[in-house]
Amino acid sequence: MKRNMVGFLGVILLALCLSFGARAEPFNCAEGRHDYEITTREPTETEEGQTIYCCRLCGFTLTRTLPARGHEWSAWETELAPTCTQPGRRYRVCTSYANAPHREEEAIPALGHQWQTAETPPTCIKDGAITQTCARCGAAKTIAGRPAAGHRYAAEITKQATCESAGETTFTCVACGASYSERIPALGHAWGEWEVLKPASETEEGLRRRVCANGHSEEAALRPLPAMRPAAPQTTAAPPPEPPPKANYTADIALLTATGGAAAGMGWGIAGDLRILRWGKRGRLSYLQWLAGR
Repeated sequence: MKRNMVGFLGVILLALCLSFGARAEPFNCAEGRHDYEITTREPTETEEGQTIYCCRLCGFTLTRTLPARGHEWSAWETELAPTCTQPGRRYRVCTSYANAPHREEEAIPALGHQWQTAETPPTCIKDGAITQTCARCGAAKTIAGRPAAGHRYAAEITKQATCESAGETTFTCVACGASYSERIPALGHAWGEWEVLKPASETEEGLRRRVCANGHSEEAALRPLPAMRPAAPQTTAAPPPEPPPKANYTADIALLTATGGAAAGMGWGIAGDLRILRWGKRGRLSYLQWLAGR
């Protein structure tokens, strides 16, 4: 603006000087005193102007450039505020020509997110996460964090196993407290050798004992010995019966039939010796005689 003003004042002063000089002295083109006709093209905001001095007497021409005035901008005004993801817009107004104001616009770049990070730590069974939240617009996103660490169990026997009862081992995670149990099988008795406390006699029972080595007194076992009794006298086994004589049993069978003993005689004869069926022979004794001698 200052430069424009200085140029404009210079043109006016030059014109005044020429005008006063012309009045003071007669024109003499040879000596440089011309009778100028001045033509001015005013500068604009973006284009330079010109002042042309042309002598009416000799045609000598002098040209002076007038610099462009440039814009006289007002302060920027925001027309659309930018967001984290969308650009905004602002403008300013040129006041060089009060009767023809015009404006200039330009985009305001998007601000971009201003992330703030918070971490959700992992647990034994669940992965962690990282959450990012924009401090300006509240937008949020979650990304994977550290992987799950897994349980770290510490074992503790919460119930001791005995000879007859099962025990229990409890596994507890030192990080999260999760737990589970496993059964400890019963130990079973660990018997020592039998110890005779009271020898047995012929009239009284004795006593013997064995003790479990697992240290539980309730697990000791007392076992009585059976009483010793006199041995039973042994008897001589009877000799097997003498087989019936080999004879002709025709008459005997007929007699037994009459007396109701045929069935017994035949049963014994068939089971004992099939040769009784040979009735054609006779022996020294009949079956009845042999039976009577028994």
